[in-house]
Amino acid sequence: SAVIENTQLKNNKVSLKVNRNSNTTIKSSLFVSNEIGLAVELKSSCIVEESKFEKNEIGIVLGQQAAAEIIRSGFINNKSGIFVNRDGVLHVSSSKFINNHKGIDIYQNIGSKVIGNLFSKNKTAIFGEVFTQVDVEKNDFIENNAAIDFLQVVTGKIRNNIFKKNATAILLEKKSSPDIRYNSFEENEVGIFCNFSSYPVITRNNFLYNKLHIKLGEFQSADFENRTGSRAIQMKEVVEKQSRRSMQFNEKQKTIYSGEIFAKNNYWDENTLKEFQTKKNVSSICDGYDLKEVTYEGYGSEKYAIDIVNYKPYLTAPNKITK
Repeated sequence: SAVIENTQLKNNKVSLKVNRNSNTTIKSSLFVSNEIGLAVELKSSCIVEESKFEKNEIGIVLGQQAAAEIIRSGFINNKSGIFVNRDGVLHVSSSKFINNHKGIDIYQNIGSKVIGNLFSKNKTAIFGEVFTQVDVEKNDFIENNAAIDFLQVVTGKIRNNIFKKNATAILLEKKSSPDIRYNSFEENEVGIFCNFSSYPVITRNNFLYNKLHIKLGEFQSADFENRTGSRAIQMKEVVEKQSRRSMQFNEKQKTIYSGEIFAKNNYWDENTLKEFQTKKNVSSICDGYDLKEVTYEGYGSEKYAIDIVNYKPYLTAPNKITK
C-alpha cells in the first residue's frame, strides 16, 4: 500500500487516481483547482486524513466498488466536494464542507455514511438521488441553501443532527422517505419539505422557531396516488436514468397511501404548542389545510387533495440530541 503525505496537487485534469485493487493513504495534502482531485475506483480503497480540497470541479470521485474513508479533512469552494457513484462506499467523518455547490453528491448508492461533520454555506450540503440509501448522523448543518436534498426513492437514517438557519433543512421529493429522528431544526426557513409522494417518518425531533416547520408541496397527494398513481411516471424516469434498481418498481402489489405525513411525538417551540391547543390549521405547518385541491397536467380536470401533517400526540419537553 502507498502513503502520500504533505503533497500539493494543483491544476490537473485528474491529480491522483487510485485503481485496480490498490490501497492508498493520503495525509496532510492539498488538492487545488483540479478537474478531479482524487479518483478512487476499481475495487480500490483509500484513507484520506487531514487533507484539503479547494476550488476543484470535483474533490473526490468514488465508484466501481471502491471504498474511501475521509477523516478530519476540508472541502472548500468546490463545485462538488465528493461524488459517490453507484457501488462505491463512502465513510466521511470529522470533516468540514464550506461554500461548495454540492458538498456530497451520492448517486444510485447504498451503504455510505456521513457522521460528525460540519456543513456550512453550501448550495446543497448533501444531495442523494435515485435509489440511494445513506445514513446521515451527528452533523451540523448551518446556513446552507439546502442541507439535505433527496430526490427519487432515497432512504436512510437522518439522526442526531443540528439544522440551523438553512433555507431548507431537508428537501424530499419523488418517494424519498428517510427515517428522521433525534434531530434539532432551529431557525430554518423550512424545516422539512415533502413533495411528490414522499412519506418520511418524522419523530422525536425538536422544531424550534422555524418559519415553517414542515411544508408539503402541491404534488404531495395520497389522493392522487390512490386514484391515479405516479408509478408509470417514475418507472419511465428510472429507466431513462438506467437505474440498476428499477426492478424494485415492478412489484404488482399496490401501495395504499394514508394521506398523512407521520410527525408524531416531536417537540415544538412554545408558539407552536399554543397553536396546537387552539387551532386545527397551524401557521408553521403548510399542508392540505392551506393548499387547495389541485389538478395535474395531463390528467384531465380531476381535482386531488393535498396530504396533511399528523403531529399528534406531541411532546411537552425537548428531545435530547446525542452528538
